Amino acid sequence: MKSRPLLLLALPIFLILFGLALSLGPRPITFNELWNALVARDFNRPEDIVVWSLRIPRLVAALFCGAALGAAGSIMQTVTRNPLADPGLLGINAGAAFGVVIFIAVAGDAITLARSVAAMAGATSGALAVLALGAFAGSRPHPIRLLLAGAAVSAFFLAIVRGFLLLSQQALDTYRFWVMGGLDGISMAAIGTLSPLFTAGLVLAVAAGLMLNAYVLGEDLARSLGVDIRLAYLLALAAAVCLCSAVVTLAGPIGFVGLIAPHLAMRLVAGDERIRLLVSALLGATILLAADIAGRLLFAGTGMQAGVMVAVIGAPALILAIRRGRVGV
Repeated sequence: MKSRPLLLLALPIFLILFGLALSLGPRPITFNELWNALVARDFNRPEDIVVWSLRIPRLVAALFCGAALGAAGSIMQTVTRNPLADPGLLGINAGAAFGVVIFIAVAGDAITLARSVAAMAGATSGALAVLALGAFAGSRPHPIRLLLAGAAVSAFFLAIVRGFLLLSQQALDTYRFWVMGGLDGISMAAIGTLSPLFTAGLVLAVAAGLMLNAYVLGEDLARSLGVDIRLAYLLALAAAVCLCSAVVTLAGPIGFVGLIAPHLAMRLVAGDERIRLLVSALLGATILLAADIAGRLLFAGTGMQAGVMVAVIGAPALILAIRRGRVGV
């Protein structure tokens, strides 16, 4: 397999990113300080406080959110047979953002289970609206119809969001920072609160992935093999909603990860959609972690939101892929 050497490089690359994520920041941490903090934690040392209270939660959040977006993107692209499909283009992110902003305007800014429920409700509404307009209007999902429906639904939700921002100063103050999509200020308590949502999403994604190998061969053949097409859609939708709701609640709307990671995974592995799903999740985690590190390296002292860095890198990459004919509908 041509991709095997690249896959063998994944572990050392990930370990390097792991070390950079814990050592870089306004307060640089040396290798010796980092090693001591990891093997002999002592909160009397300032560097240990920085590592355990700030850097490790940020690292874990990057891994969780990146893996969730990569898995969600892989599922959506496969089910819709659309290489441009990702949660951001299909109304899920806009719907989740709608739910979160409404919650902030009404109940405040604390990251709680109620806020994740609000994000899930909004994401579900967005996904159902897009599927109703684009996916089930014919015998099978149509790429162009889904994209148009996603654009319309996203614009509708974002218009309502802007209206609420005009009415709530608290929501506006939070939204200006949150809309960039970043990993600053995330605590392990917040990650723990949302971990059941991440777990449920990944379990549903794996369950949907079990049906996708037959599904990609065609609906008629999949039905002849006993695959319930509607159930596959339902599991895929539920997985994407859970994963994207958790990401939007924790880190804000982060784009392009769910679009880029599945394409990279497709070039590394082929023939088994379950493996592609796993590789997409791993690549999504790596991409988001690398983007967060790049923001800290290029904007030392101030930092740049990971969501902005992903967009800066992802937009030219997507344009290049389209121009080379590697992406199409």
